[in-house]
Amino acid sequence: MTICCCCHIGGPAEVSGADLPPARSNLTVTVLTRKDEAEAVRVGSAGFAGNGSAPGEPVQAWVLGGDPTGALPTAGGRQAHIDYIIRCSFLQAQSFGGVVLGAKLDGQLAGIAIAYPPGRMIDPGSSDELCMFGHICCCKMSCATPPNDPKALHMSSVKPRFAAFEKAMKSEALAAVWRPLRKQYWKLEVIAVDAPCRGQRVGTALVQAVHHLADKDGAPTYVEFAGEQLLSFYTKQGFGEHDASCDLEHGGSTITMYARVRNGNSSNGAAVVQGGSSAKVAPDTMARS
Repeated sequence: MTICCCCHIGGPAEVSGADLPPARSNLTVTVLTRKDEAEAVRVGSAGFAGNGSAPGEPVQAWVLGGDPTGALPTAGGRQAHIDYIIRCSFLQAQSFGGVVLGAKLDGQLAGIAIAYPPGRMIDPGSSDELCMFGHICCCKMSCATPPNDPKALHMSSVKPRFAAFEKAMKSEALAAVWRPLRKQYWKLEVIAVDAPCRGQRVGTALVQAVHHLADKDGAPTYVEFAGEQLLSFYTKQGFGEHDASCDLEHGGSTITMYARVRNGNSSNGAAVVQGGSSAKVAPDTMARS
């Protein structure tokens, strides 16, 4: 195991196929490794981007739709941004104690999930988070930066929406759910299913695999997401015993982010938040961190 000289890291979580639930018919969930990076990024990016018949990831769709003219960002800039997010998330999990799961239909990768076991999540806005991104960009991505297309996310008029999203991730409304758990939970960080493979229980298999890992640890599972469609999906997956919401607002458009917990077979004594909370986050009211 290689240890980076500038960061206290040591690789992915110690999870193997033996830790996962058994395969179901033609659908199998496996643990992905660095050798699977290219295929995982391709499938994850396709799932986040969506297509004409299948919606993309709601937060990214809202952020990227922030230009009132509809002209920004360019298709190339949009795809480059999503590719960057998925690759960075994959490498973060491989370097900072996460696990990347892949769901295969008839032997072909159809979806991915990225999750973190108890104690391995990094607090938003912390110095550890800055160290992590520095390591990923410099040590793993050859000092790559977010896409430099002049119409890409960070250069365009959608930037206020991205700022609203960043603020929401640090909001007290969401922290009111995860902070009382004292980091003793499994965090479902990313889930993406390739558009042609939707409706075949791929997403359900990935979530249930994370639940299986959490139950083995006697820990709850925590997830953050946005949009009414995902609200219905995660409710069916057992999330919602305790929750909070946070509205992102800009240009007359609003999207609601949710934080939800699934307690499952938790037996480790972790505290859970009672009730729920909500907040609104608008770009013009945010303090820069």
